[in-house]
Amino acid sequence: MSSVRCFIALELPAQAREACWQQIQLIKTNIPRGIRWETAEKIHLTLRFLGDVPDGQIAAVKTILSECAAQVSPFSLEIGQLGVFPRWQAPRVVWLGLDRPGELMTLQRELDHRVNSLGFSPDNKPFSPHLTLGRVDRSLPAEETTALGNRLKEQQLPPLGRVDCDTVTLFQSLLKPGGSVYTPLVRVKLITEV
Repeated sequence: MSSVRCFIALELPAQAREACWQQIQLIKTNIPRGIRWETAEKIHLTLRFLGDVPDGQIAAVKTILSECAAQVSPFSLEIGQLGVFPRWQAPRVVWLGLDRPGELMTLQRELDHRVNSLGFSPDNKPFSPHLTLGRVDRSLPAEETTALGNRLKEQQLPPLGRVDCDTVTLFQSLLKPGGSVYTPLVRVKLITEV
């Protein structure tokens, strides 16, 4: 049986993605190499990575999205400061942090619970809302990675403010030699209050 590599995410409005991309440009002036940066159109908030989803389960995942979205009203997120995973001394992922409004946490927790019930392996890491900006080149020697982490930690970026979220999306992630390509499979609006 064939499968599709998928994840569930909140898309950002184009203006917010562009603002994140501008942050990347500011960082690149001080750190011109060593990080593979995301393009503006790929910046999103991952709610749950699913991995390979058998074709026969795509419809069930779409149903879960619709049912979960019907329980949560649109909300806004505050885009915070620059951070890295796992730590500044050995960065692998460069990101912008996000706050944790109740609606976001409810949506993520319910999606997580519902997809687990379909047989997907639970995500053992706690949910940490963030926007991935780039990934550090794994071929860098340890001392260069540490130096890069120190330069990232010193970055001063202007605040981006709040962004409105009203749609949850199931994406296909196709791995290609030049990087992954994301294709929306279904977009579902969060419930609008009457």
